[in-house]
Amino acid sequence: MKRFAFVLCSVAACSHHAATKTTGTPTLPAKQVQCFVGTTERLGPDGNVAKSQHARVIRTLDPAAGTIREQVDVSEDADFTAAKTESFDVGFTVSGQAFTMKEAHDAFSGTGTLVGQPWQWTSWTSLSTMGPITVESADALNGDELTATKTIKQNGSTVATTRETYRGTSCW
Repeated sequence: MKRFAFVLCSVAACSHHAATKTTGTPTLPAKQVQCFVGTTERLGPDGNVAKSQHARVIRTLDPAAGTIREQVDVSEDADFTAAKTESFDVGFTVSGQAFTMKEAHDAFSGTGTLVGQPWQWTSWTSLSTMGPITVESADALNGDELTATKTIKQNGSTVATTRETYRGTSCW
């Protein structure tokens, strides 16, 4: 469950580039790479932080293909070298304001809904599953700050909540 809970960093994508019009036909933004660093915190039943880890995300948005790829690393160590780092590779297929997602090593899969202009989304929700575990996520982008709150359930009962906070950064 730990692996599943912390990988779902930022389930969908967003872009700061608007679609432009040429000769009356909307064009899609160019393919781009976005990078974020931050923390993921697991909250206890009392709402206090029970565990905190560092996380980084490389997100590749390809509007022409209708896909997003997130490469996520989660570690106890801020520079991701000294401590064990878990890595995940999540592929998204976007269709209008909806998306499906699947982790490359079958850790989870899910669906979601995007809010805002295409490839400029400001928030999104998702539901991911892995066996009896589900994760309900609410994510938002405000400027360069990306936040997510996730409710992790097993057999319908809440077992944990995570809070994730990221800031945009140059890619490593």
